Amino acid sequence: MMFSILHRKILMPLIAASLLAGMPAVAEEVKVPVGSQGSLYQEVQMRGLSMDDIINRLGEPLAKEGPVGEPPISRWEYQEFYVYFEHRTVLHTVMKFRPKTEDQ
Repeated sequence: MMFSILHRKILMPLIAASLLAGMPAVAEEVKVPVGSQGSLYQEVQMRGLSMDDIINRLGEPLAKEGPVGEPPISRWEYQEFYVYFEHRTVLHTVMKFRPKTEDQ
């Protein structure tokens, strides 16, 4: 009886983890052309700023969403990118996806 409980609760998960650890990882490679990646400089310059700082630098956003969750996360939309806030502090900026048109 003792062996079966030990076997089910401890040994089986260890065996399964060992089998999974030996499997190769599979990932999809996503290539983004250098010119379409956006400006890392811009993101670094905004990280840590307050909502008031962003309004002073960029003006009012096109739209505001949130806050949602805990910690509260908000998203502001500007013409070319989104600004994500935790509480009232910038976490990240994300460039909007713009599919290439035939004339590009």
